[in-house]
Amino acid sequence: MKVCFRPFPDVFGGAIAAFLLAAIYGLALPGCANTPREAAYKTLALTAHTVDSAMEAYADAVVAGKVGEPTQAKVRDIKTRYEKAFVAAVEAAKANLDSPTPQDLKVIAASLLQIIEAATGKASR
Repeated sequence: MKVCFRPFPDVFGGAIAAFLLAAIYGLALPGCANTPREAAYKTLALTAHTVDSAMEAYADAVVAGKVGEPTQAKVRDIKTRYEKAFVAAVEAAKANLDSPTPQDLKVIAASLLQIIEAATGKASR
């Protein structure tokens, strides 16, 4: 006796499966045109997470003696500007971290990550 497994045995099963796959695919890839870097700055929360992750890798590199003082000075300067811009953006968003990241904050965060990536040799996402 041959047994066939049919997860959607009704007539509309194929349509339901296609709809579910399309919905899952749409949720998994919102805005396919976005690069990973653009997606990292989409909201204030994602921007904070991206910068925090990069700063952790940077701190490890500093402790390991892999980052010179000139680079550390640059990172401190840009990090201070980032923190001020981030606080201003959060205040403007009324503490809603799901708000879009303002362009000026994106530029500062990108410059901070660029220096960190150059110093650590690791790309942040």
